Amino acid sequence: MTNVRLFVTLLFTVQAFFLIADGWTTWVESRRPRRDAIRLGAFVFASAAVYFVVQLTLSALLPDFPRLLAMLSFVAGAGPAEAGHYGPGPAAVALLVVLAFLVVTLVDYLVHRFILHRWLFVVHENHHLPTVVSNLMPGIVARPFVIVPNLLINAGSVIVLLMLVRVSGAPQLVATLDRLILPLALVFSAILCASHSSFLRRYEAAERVCRAIGIVTPREHLVHHAAEIDGNYGNFTMIWDRLFGTYVPPPLATPVLGLRYDQDFLGSLTGGLLKLPRAMRDYFGVAAVCRIQLDTDRSDRHNVPQP
Repeated sequence: MTNVRLFVTLLFTVQAFFLIADGWTTWVESRRPRRDAIRLGAFVFASAAVYFVVQLTLSALLPDFPRLLAMLSFVAGAGPAEAGHYGPGPAAVALLVVLAFLVVTLVDYLVHRFILHRWLFVVHENHHLPTVVSNLMPGIVARPFVIVPNLLINAGSVIVLLMLVRVSGAPQLVATLDRLILPLALVFSAILCASHSSFLRRYEAAERVCRAIGIVTPREHLVHHAAEIDGNYGNFTMIWDRLFGTYVPPPLATPVLGLRYDQDFLGSLTGGLLKLPRAMRDYFGVAAVCRIQLDTDRSDRHNVPQP
């Protein structure tokens, strides 16, 4: 399955449910005049559509998982499954799924903390741009440059898993990895959407269920989007944050969300070179979903520490 087909599949399966749920929550909780709400909603939808087109375009230029697996198999010294070999049993597949979850979430944590929040924040900025954390927001529902961290995370995870396959002496597990990519992608996508869901964040039961099965809760991940709090880098589980001392429990009051400086959807897409005109910002009410300042010093973007 190509990157483009994978992202489209995830959009119309997993993400669609959370878009509807978060859309309902936004409509119920909105206190803006209906005309303003519709205007802002149309702008957010159009921005998300542009982000998604950029995401799909860039995704088409980079190798998909089967090609990446084939290339890295030689690097790790694990060849493809040989014809005539029996496939692994249920116990081996279950162990491989658990190992894949642990390896992927660890590599994701390391890339997220030490790369995306440091020298590659420019491709991650759009994800922290919205001051409203919801699956409706551009940068969350659609991440234009997500293929960059995905490539790093996929490559790092595949290398580790292939090395484990080599040690196991079971080359047929390589083919099993290829077959697991879609179900694992569906699971990881569901966790990502759930952790950003304004709908689930309203319910204590959702917090308890997520903690019970060991995945990040919506309120725990909301802390990561706070402008003045650093921590909770795990996108799928808090295991690594707790282990490496970056876990921050959810505060009682909702923290200030978004970036620490003036930015909008166009600015985040162009690396700050272009921003929406002031008249357009005012007309669509962009300040309701982005950090907008009346007097913006363009150097602020480089002088303020990144979240």
